[in-house]
This record gives sequence, structure tokens and C-alpha cells, in this order.
Amino acid sequence: MSELGELLNEIVSDVDGTLLFSPSGSRYEAFLESDLDEETPIVVATDNGVDADRYVELPLEFEDVREQIRFGIRRHVDKLVQ
Repeated sequence: MSELGELLNEIVSDVDGTLLFSPSGSRYEAFLESDLDEETPIVVATDNGVDADRYVELPLEFEDVREQIRFGIRRHVDKLVQ
């Protein structure tokens, strides 16, 4: 395996979950069918267009991607704590 492939495997080997921000239906299905994550991915979007079991609603559009990511993670963590 290439050095880049080994580095990528090392980075993602301990991932606890996957958040997909506004994924297309085909992208969501690809994650469901892959062995990348034991849990189903968490969809973060303005609507649940892919009918995801694990979904975090974005109530508004974000201009700053960092704020969108921060909001999605916080909302998901809040759901876990409740």
C-alpha cells in the first residue's frame, strides 16, 4: 500500500461516526453499503431528502462552512445527551 493509503487508514481507523452534510442520495447509499463505518452515517441537512435514520436538521443556510460543521456536530451531541 502507498504511504498516502497507509496514512489515510491510520487517520480513519479510530473514527467513531460519519457526518454527511447535505449528501446526494447516491453518496448516502454508498456510505450505507460500505464497510467504512459500523453505524449508519448521520445526515446533516436542511431536510432529510435521503430518509436517513440518523438526521440532524440545519434550520438555516450557513455562509461559513466551519459554522455549519460546528452546528451539525453540536446538534448531534445534544441529541446523544438528551
